[in-house]
Amino acid sequence: MTAISDFGNPYQAGKPVQGGSFYGRKDILDKILNNLNRPRDVEPDIFVLHGPKRCGKTSVLLRLRDILSKQ
Repeated sequence: MTAISDFGNPYQAGKPVQGGSFYGRKDILDKILNNLNRPRDVEPDIFVLHGPKRCGKTSVLLRLRDILSKQ
């Protein structure tokens, strides 16, 4: 079996992950998109995206931008 540490960290400071390297954040994206797609008469939730550096915050926002630009 291969240890997770053998794969390395795909996230690098200053270099957001995009395309095929972006994975493991579907739950976060779904939660934000479901909130944004709610009817206008329903008050939206407020989201705060936080975490330690290099955990993928900017990558999530860039992926969200890409998804929303296609809608």
